[in-house]
Amino acid sequence: MDTVEPNECGIRTTGDYERIGRLIYGLQRICGGVEGLRGLKTDPGVAPDTAERGNALADRYDMLVTRDVTAVSIADVESLLHDTAELVNAMGRKG
Repeated sequence: MDTVEPNECGIRTTGDYERIGRLIYGLQRICGGVEGLRGLKTDPGVAPDTAERGNALADRYDMLVTRDVTAVSIADVESLLHDTAELVNAMGRKG
């Protein structure tokens, strides 16, 4: 794996780019991105507990993308994408 001097986000390898890219693209594809999750709270057709779950998922996303990317595992990415897909499926929506 190619290693380079870390950029301002801590990205050192192509694996780092792949993990973060998968997270960003996956969330966008599933629900329209973090904005889609946060936007649930203003949707009158969404129950308050569902909107809160969406907000918690958005907080998890923010936590992952703001920490040193080398500390973000593929398991972190897969877990967030899985939980987001479950929420969207439970609401009967498609991303």
